[in-house]
Amino acid sequence: MESKKYSNVQVNIKDIIFVFLPILISVVIQYVVIIGDIIVLFIMNVLSDERSAKTISAATILERDYNQPMNMAFMSVARYLVYGLVFCTWYYKVYVRDNSKGAENKVGEIIKTSCKKTFASIIPLILIIVGYASQLFVDAIMTLVRPIFTEAFAQYDKLVANVVGVYSSPVMLIAVIILAPIAEEFMFRGLVQGYALKSISPMWGIILQGFLFGLYHGNIVQGVYAFVLGTLLGYLAYRYKTLVPGIILHMAINASLLIIPKSLFETTTTTVITAVVTGIAIIVGLVVMFKKDSKLVENIEIVEE
Repeated sequence: MESKKYSNVQVNIKDIIFVFLPILISVVIQYVVIIGDIIVLFIMNVLSDERSAKTISAATILERDYNQPMNMAFMSVARYLVYGLVFCTWYYKVYVRDNSKGAENKVGEIIKTSCKKTFASIIPLILIIVGYASQLFVDAIMTLVRPIFTEAFAQYDKLVANVVGVYSSPVMLIAVIILAPIAEEFMFRGLVQGYALKSISPMWGIILQGFLFGLYHGNIVQGVYAFVLGTLLGYLAYRYKTLVPGIILHMAINASLLIIPKSLFETTTTTVITAVVTGIAIIVGLVVMFKKDSKLVENIEIVEE
């Protein structure tokens, strides 16, 4: 994973600060969206003919309207749209539209080469298979350890309920399957990892953004597997010099939540078999993909020189 390009990297305090800045900005955006949503709900209540303004309070709105599934779904869409606008624009200005030393043309050529070669091969198909296998593998492992960490899984189950089951909706699915992967890839693999690689080695930069990606999810269950998957996504971004493969894999993982057969986890035996089979599938898929794309990576390295 190391390369001569990063052998003499010097730590820059500004870059280290910018590693954490996107995460802080995401927290601010989240609170702004929440406050905006409460204001909109308050105005809608005031304008409603069925409710008196005198009986409306913030507590009433929070209890009756805020936690409704559809409201949470629209809030998720709003949050990820703002994330996307902010972080995609930031990424473009910092890593693509750099007019000094003709960097814009070089970066553009690298991205163009990578995307063209990626979609002209079986890489997207392999990424979708690996994404589905990853979700099955994670679910199998979580099923096996769930009895040991009962309390930790309570919060996770509540989050999953917003996507599947009785709380699912097309709006939430758009947020989780399409908008979230795009926004989070630009945020973590684009900006966080991009700034990290300016001051530390590729290996530690990828691990750092994976760790921060795990913390970002806010609960121990998601945090653990988000760290592992985030590290893999970080390596894909580093290897291909574009966020496209990571976005495809991220979307496949999130979409897999909808097509997980419960029968695979009914007994300990079937769960263990599922974990073993999907674990092998992930390894084989990645090995095949990395061998198939060796020419692509060589082409990208030639463009960089």
